[in-house]
Amino acid sequence: MSFNPEDRLPKPINKVLNTNGEQYDLTNPRFTTADGLENTTKIPFSSTDDYFSTQNAAEARAQQIGCGGYHTVTVEGKLYYRPCETANYYSIRKQQLDSALNFQYIGNYRVLTWDTPFLGVRKYKGWILDASYSNNSGPSINPNDVLVEFRYSIDGESWSLWSTVGTAMNNFSNTESAIFEIDLDPADEFYPEFRFTSILINPDGTLGYETNEPVDPNVTIVDFQLDLEYDLDYLSNASLDNRVIAPALRCSNEYTNRPVVFDDCRFTFNPYAVNRALNLYQDLSKIVNKVFGLDVNYYSVQPQARGKDVILKEYTLFNVVDEKCIKVLVNQNQFPDNKINYDPFGLQFDEPFEIQIDRRYFEGIFGNGSQPRKRDIIYFPITNRIYEINSTYLFRDFMNAPVYYKIELKKYQPKSNTYFQDPAYKEELDGISLTTQELFGAEVTSEEEKVTKRQQYNETTYVRSQDPIRSYIYYNLSIIGYDLNNNWTIVLNNYYDLESSFVDNSEFTADPFKYRNAIRYKDLPKLGIKEELSLTAWWNLRNAYDDTKLRKIGFPVINVDVSSYTESYVVYSTYPIKHNLTAWNSYADNPNGYVAIQGDASHSGGYLVRSVIDEYTFTTINLSVNFDLGVTTWKMQKAQSRNFISGLYTEGLEYRGFRFDLIHSGSMEQDATNYIQQGSFYLRLNNGIEINSPLQFTAKHDEWYSVVVNVSNKYKQISINAWQMSYDPVNPQSQSSELIKIHEYVQSLDAPVIFDAPSNIVTDVSSPFYGTEQNSYKVFTSPLYLSNIRLFKNMIDIDNQSTVLNQNIVRDTQLAHIIDNAKPLLNVPRFVRSR
Repeated sequence: MSFNPEDRLPKPINKVLNTNGEQYDLTNPRFTTADGLENTTKIPFSSTDDYFSTQNAAEARAQQIGCGGYHTVTVEGKLYYRPCETANYYSIRKQQLDSALNFQYIGNYRVLTWDTPFLGVRKYKGWILDASYSNNSGPSINPNDVLVEFRYSIDGESWSLWSTVGTAMNNFSNTESAIFEIDLDPADEFYPEFRFTSILINPDGTLGYETNEPVDPNVTIVDFQLDLEYDLDYLSNASLDNRVIAPALRCSNEYTNRPVVFDDCRFTFNPYAVNRALNLYQDLSKIVNKVFGLDVNYYSVQPQARGKDVILKEYTLFNVVDEKCIKVLVNQNQFPDNKINYDPFGLQFDEPFEIQIDRRYFEGIFGNGSQPRKRDIIYFPITNRIYEINSTYLFRDFMNAPVYYKIELKKYQPKSNTYFQDPAYKEELDGISLTTQELFGAEVTSEEEKVTKRQQYNETTYVRSQDPIRSYIYYNLSIIGYDLNNNWTIVLNNYYDLESSFVDNSEFTADPFKYRNAIRYKDLPKLGIKEELSLTAWWNLRNAYDDTKLRKIGFPVINVDVSSYTESYVVYSTYPIKHNLTAWNSYADNPNGYVAIQGDASHSGGYLVRSVIDEYTFTTINLSVNFDLGVTTWKMQKAQSRNFISGLYTEGLEYRGFRFDLIHSGSMEQDATNYIQQGSFYLRLNNGIEINSPLQFTAKHDEWYSVVVNVSNKYKQISINAWQMSYDPVNPQSQSSELIKIHEYVQSLDAPVIFDAPSNIVTDVSSPFYGTEQNSYKVFTSPLYLSNIRLFKNMIDIDNQSTVLNQNIVRDTQLAHIIDNAKPLLNVPRFVRSR
């Protein structure tokens, strides 16, 4: 139960009313100013002892202390005026005021209440009061009494009106009051309050509330009790074991020097009532913080609700929510030594470092109830250093009052679980701090790449962001686990089965045709004027079949003649048999426009069908104007492009970038023998360079081969080399893991090949390619097994190519753009709200 009797004291501007509702006489000096005291003319050195130089001043002071008139005294030959009619009466009145046992004036009051509500009360039946007079020596005034008023509450917030129930000495004494009774609900709490007001009994029996005289004699209330009826059944059901628990009696404070004396609170002296001194101390603490504090930037960090861990009883996620310029105190203004300590975790500041912040000052800036928290960030411009709070507590100083915070600081370390709600806060700190990451970040990242080899060791789930190299994998693409053993050297562990996905899929509307995106990488094609790149891969040739046949059989092999030729093109004729070819226009429009030619050594290979003149005649590029007349029978067969990697992108109407394919008819296998086994490596650079290098070997079905493609702007060279394993079944004991070169092509460049693909991220959320780069390196489906796709930043010398191709795990990963070992995806459960 809380109450504020001071609320009944006169307030400035407000009307001052007595208990009868009548306004006090404002000509009375007691009510002419806010504090009830009128300004008087006093002797500066003696007015505090009630020595005045004028009669009016002494009378005004007499009214203030509750007496009337004045008397004179002579001190050192000088006449002074003092309050009260006699010196004896003044002495008695001062003793009464100093003893704190009386009301100062008639009309003062006190409130009697209890510290907790009464529980289980069924009926309020009254109260029992025991009161008596207590006489003082000195002048006597008319008999006085104490008016008793009552009110109650059932919730502690709203109250009934005050009701006058009698006086302590005249209406009842030592008997149970039966003025009225109140029926109550036992389920409600019962809050009673009594107000005792000192009054004067006039000769005609009326009550007086206003006088300028002190109370004499006093009325002492010896005993006061309530008469209550409890509901024992309710107390039992409420688990109170039928016990009636009586709250403790509590008396209110009074702004009077001699209140009515209650036996339960007779000791009115409180040695801990030092509010003025405490307020002064707190004010001084706040002023010192403002005047002598050092300016800092303070960043308030608060935990996120969703980061609450009830098991470990901690928060895991935090927000930087506010930034203010405040002042803090450094103990004795002694900062730690400016030296830097070096340890295995980096550069550290000299610790410990303690600062102090006044509590009220801090709340005035960040709001009531706020306090410094662990993880809060503090920047000291004077030392140009950033700290964070390691620990903090509210220090209790004078009279054990919470005055200021003691805070221990440590060096600020950026944390990944701390989010800056305003990016400007982070920019401010980043602009101030210089971390070891900024100093040595590039070197550390390079070393981490060398050691961890993320592109080769990271296990990848279906979450794209977790894959270090691939941004997209076709959902039907098979990744087969297979260890390719090159004389006890495991060359690869997995490969992409691009053949199984080389079928039309009308349900996959984003990419329904055979030649579709199988893999998209995160890297964009780029080659500078002095830069190089090299591609390596292991591959196994697979066959394509004629979809119009009921069994697995290749496309028809047709005899063909050279009708004519120029330096650029060769015109072939299949008359009288239709060739059923279509012209190649682009990779997107017609990826089926390929043909394989079996003729002389200079013209055998795989080609793009440049044009279709009619159903019997078509053209391809001409690799040589020299024809071997000894070869009389030439053959053709529809071929397919087998893509190793594609970094082509369109810029305007032109192609830019890098793409490497194998155009091949297919190879003999057990159930399908109608293949001419002809093909070429096809390299495209930008829109102007197309290199067709016919195979210098016969690629066998189900055999593994490797290829190395070098492109150098630095030396203006291009090379294509193919390799196979050197297994000899006749002499297996003399085997080696060295590879045998089976194809070699070298050409010079007239001008550097420069490309730099711009970022073009797919933003259509309904597309399976959403969030991927449209211009990035890709691999398309085709009749091919493919593995160990590596794109290096430098050319690979012919002497080192066998060693590099035999590396299952690439040692120098920092020298590569892409290292794809065809690692399969992990099928793990997906968590909706992961922390």
